[in-house]
Amino acid sequence: MRIIATLALLATLLLAPSAHAQDPDPARGAAARALFQEGVGLARRGDYTAAIDRFRRAQALRPAAPIAYNLAAALAHEGQLVEAAELLERVLRDPTIPPQLRASAERQRDQIAPRVGRLTVRLDGDPSGVRVHIGERELPEAMVGVPVPIDPGAHEIRATRDGADVARERIEIGDAERRELALTIPARVVPREALTVAPARASSSDRAPDAALETAERDPVDRDEGGGGGDDALVITLAVVGGLVVAGAVTATAIVLTSPQTPEPVMGNTMPGVLTW
Repeated sequence: MRIIATLALLATLLLAPSAHAQDPDPARGAAARALFQEGVGLARRGDYTAAIDRFRRAQALRPAAPIAYNLAAALAHEGQLVEAAELLERVLRDPTIPPQLRASAERQRDQIAPRVGRLTVRLDGDPSGVRVHIGERELPEAMVGVPVPIDPGAHEIRATRDGADVARERIEIGDAERRELALTIPARVVPREALTVAPARASSSDRAPDAALETAERDPVDRDEGGGGGDDALVITLAVVGGLVVAGAVTATAIVLTSPQTPEPVMGNTMPGVLTW
């Protein structure tokens, strides 16, 4: 197979000693080479899932164009075309790669890129606080509503809010297929307690009309139950007040007549009906 021959070639390129560069950490370099060789062997046996793991580890220890290329080749074999195409673009932007590697990377890119699908996810309804996921990967907000690259195959699209699913759909993407998916998002439910407004503390002036109203509402009942007792009490009260006023006037006149040397009284302004000297 072409991929196995290419992997063998790139293994030779990677493992070839360089006279111009010295690895600052020999242990990391040795570990990266060992992982790379193991990945090549796994790819030759058709275990591309394990090969991807070894190539990722080698790339983390010692980033190199040949490792990135082999990782892209293994990813493409597993149908992960988006990441494979992006890795190949990075390899081709490296001006130091050997001509053999550049030619192989260009061929792989030209085969992979046209197979990548495009998916547009739209949110209908209330999108506030909603996050979109394609499988286990969260779709950034800037990628919602526009065509984004996606691997061919089956995908589960989920919309979540506050950690809970509010919409979910499954979709199948073919090679180079363009699809659009609309997720209907329900309106956000506002908790009842959030709508409750605490009543403001009433002032004494605010309470006075209520108290008067309450008294007015009670009086008719009291009059009905007392059989007219409320009217009798009012008459008695008026009579007592009238008597007190008359008595006060008589007493004041007597004081004035029996005290000729007392200055002429002047009405005060502190309380009605009180005399001051």
